[in-house]
Amino acid sequence: MPQSMGAPTASGTQSAPGNPVPPMAGVANAGEPKWVVPQGWTRLPDQQMRYATFSVDPADSKLNVVVYNFGPESGQLLPNVNRWEQQIGATPSQLADLPKVVTHIHSNGLEIDSVDIAAPAAAGQADGTRMLAAIIPTGEQVWFLKFVGPTSKIAAKKTEYDAFLKSISFGGAPATTPAVPPGHPPIGGAMPAMPPMQPAPAGANPPVANPPVAGKSAIAVFKSYDTPASWALDPQDRPMRVATFHITDGTQQADLIISALPANAFGTPEANINRWRGQVGLGPIIDPKTVERTPVNVGGGDGLIFDFTGAEQRLIVAQVTFGTNAFFFKLIGPTKMIETQKKSFDAFLKSVQFAAE
Repeated sequence: MPQSMGAPTASGTQSAPGNPVPPMAGVANAGEPKWVVPQGWTRLPDQQMRYATFSVDPADSKLNVVVYNFGPESGQLLPNVNRWEQQIGATPSQLADLPKVVTHIHSNGLEIDSVDIAAPAAAGQADGTRMLAAIIPTGEQVWFLKFVGPTSKIAAKKTEYDAFLKSISFGGAPATTPAVPPGHPPIGGAMPAMPPMQPAPAGANPPVANPPVAGKSAIAVFKSYDTPASWALDPQDRPMRVATFHITDGTQQADLIISALPANAFGTPEANINRWRGQVGLGPIIDPKTVERTPVNVGGGDGLIFDFTGAEQRLIVAQVTFGTNAFFFKLIGPTKMIETQKKSFDAFLKSVQFAAE
């Protein structure tokens, strides 16, 4: 049985009684989606690259419905479905298979592709993994919903999720697309979320898959890499990142951030330079082509290294193209700390190997 829905709030966004939905950070009220939040769902604090996150079960902090919004080029159906299938370990669908996992919904003037995919239980586990997702084009933007977890728990909440999805409507000016995280290349054709790198077992590090590129069946993956013992892999799934490593030295911390985009979707290196400079407190320059860059080969892929030093922070970026993907390896932190980590960073880049699947 679906739980009862709340009444509209003053802003027009609906919520369960006693659980008002706060305004979206950085988004004008006129462009906000309107929805009915099922009773018992809780709006969580805003996160980068997420428009909203809802906890659907107070007993399970990992069971969340996430809402994203990106540009119109991000809404290709088959690449998104294949990427989501890859994330949960399901067999990739072919174009002819899409009617088995995608239901088209017309609701409140919106054309919604609702996705329902599942993967069997892994060895030794009692439950498989299921994901409910949705793609909602709205002209200047595409909105995404994602709800993933154990098959039995997703099934128990599916009625509430379906009601939430069908309650979504839009009015007024388009909402603002969320800001790209600091240091990330511009999104252009990028899919809304990257799968996280999994913690490495003893010995070799595992392959890491990146999102499929529209029209391409082959994708680049990390085959292997070596990191110092002092680099700690962050297990959190961070949208638009392949992996994040934290490096600590006393009270100071530096980060190695790895991300990937389709090779034709991030623009030229020059387009990113002033943004990277801003991350370490440097002002923009008129002609980015004058910025020094060093050629590098990482795992058989050609690239460039940029190095920016501000008053307190230093940023080293390796931008590498392999196959149909462009990889960004960004080491950022206090200036002196980055200097001590540079040799380790160089060794890490030399250890990276890619493979095409």
